[in-house]
Amino acid sequence: MSAAPITNQNTENQSQPSQIVGNIKQYAGLAEETIGNALGNQEWTDSGKLLKEEGLQEIQKAKEVTAQAAPNKTNANINSVVGGIKEEVGNLLGNAGMASSGAQQRQKGHTEYEAAKAGEYLEGAGDAVRGKVEGTVGKLVGDEEAQAHAQQLHLNGKQAMQLNEPK
Repeated sequence: MSAAPITNQNTENQSQPSQIVGNIKQYAGLAEETIGNALGNQEWTDSGKLLKEEGLQEIQKAKEVTAQAAPNKTNANINSVVGGIKEEVGNLLGNAGMASSGAQQRQKGHTEYEAAKAGEYLEGAGDAVRGKVEGTVGKLVGDEEAQAHAQQLHLNGKQAMQLNEPK
């Protein structure tokens, strides 16, 4: 029984790119490339590089799709400010409907802002973990450039977590 290549295992039929599938491809490709290098098998090395690149592209596409649909701090702040203004103007004019609508919009903005922070915190956590894994792989194969890149990815992830830490 032969194993099917990673690229053919139910990933081609997905309608949405997946960061999980991208990470699996990336690390499987890295492992295949490393084994190919160790054995002097150029076909495995090239195949691993290709799979790793496919994984990185899938991760990037998934991030782009997520960013388009995800809560957004800028939009959240706009809703919060506009809602607050509507609420105050409604109160000044004695217009309860406008005040209530403004309060709802302000709260919606606040909720969206907190959701955006949570998403950025989780993305930072993913980068921090990915940095540690890539650093370990880089250390195992003696790739100092990969280790440096992984360390920076880890630090950037930790910083994103700190900036967006839940209160």
